[in-house]
Amino acid sequence: MLNLLKRGWDIRFRKIWWLPIFLLIPAMEGTAVGLSHFIAGEAFPDIPLLIQPAAYLKSLLVLLVLAALEEYGWRGFALDRLQMKWNALVSSLIMAAFWGPWHLQQWMMGGRDVPFFAFWYGICMHSILFTWFYNNTRCSLLPVILVHALMNAQIFPTWQNSNSAMIFVVIWTLVTLAIIIFWGPRRFVRPPKE
Repeated sequence: MLNLLKRGWDIRFRKIWWLPIFLLIPAMEGTAVGLSHFIAGEAFPDIPLLIQPAAYLKSLLVLLVLAALEEYGWRGFALDRLQMKWNALVSSLIMAAFWGPWHLQQWMMGGRDVPFFAFWYGICMHSILFTWFYNNTRCSLLPVILVHALMNAQIFPTWQNSNSAMIFVVIWTLVTLAIIIFWGPRRFVRPPKE
């Protein structure tokens, strides 16, 4: 139990991983908003971090706590057990099969304009992305908690209009496919160079 708790603060992974931890999600969101502006002529949305920084940071802190509570269970407990039997891709999809219904109440309360299965598709993309971070950071939960919170906090609000949301889903899918292809479905980890 103590070992599991420590993994939530473990930073003994390659420092290069701090770049995608903090930049990947904002870069995907910013690209989606920018492309939506240039392709469809949509106005740039207000950036909550710039307009109300104190309120944004307060909500980010709440999202960090909620992400930690989730990730200790999903990645900290369940993922290791799944990966003992299946590869990283299958384990991520099995986790998403349970993680999707877990978020059903969030989808129902959020007044979402997308069908639940489209929402669940996003959960599958989350699951693969989080497994990739988890496996490449020596099973540390801290990167997954941070990425989970950043994903929920939306530095660039991509879901305010349908064009930026669609573009974001395409970018997200391409990033996920790149992870599967480049890092391999078995562990989402590149083998060390000989």
